[in-house]
Amino acid sequence: MASTAVFASVALVASPTPATSLEGHWLHPEKSVIIRLSPCGSNLCGTVTWANASAQKAAHRGIDKLVGAELLTGFKPNRNGQWKGNIFIPDLNMHVGGKIQTLDARRLKVSGCILGGMICRSQTWTRSDEAVPSGG
Repeated sequence: MASTAVFASVALVASPTPATSLEGHWLHPEKSVIIRLSPCGSNLCGTVTWANASAQKAAHRGIDKLVGAELLTGFKPNRNGQWKGNIFIPDLNMHVGGKIQTLDARRLKVSGCILGGMICRSQTWTRSDEAVPSGG
């Protein structure tokens, strides 16, 4: 499920909350990747701060080094409270449209679609208090 692990780092969805509520570290549901969401100019971007060995190996199809890679770019809030931008899925070597939606203070719904929205996937990410897991 390495492709699923890296995909999750790629797709996001948000509600009408300021970018600062999205800023911070977010853990993939399989606990394989942590991404730091932070401002990049007037947008919001996501950079990998930690990835387990399986996610790193899967990512080699599209990127040499997963940790430090900016997988989420150009996210801007839209009128219905979601954030829309671009997601790079390294293990598929593909860029897709993505959304970020806050579910609550500790959870994000991350979504990404291909083929004009015909195929979409979503995952729920959890806020992490650390950039790297304890012991990792």
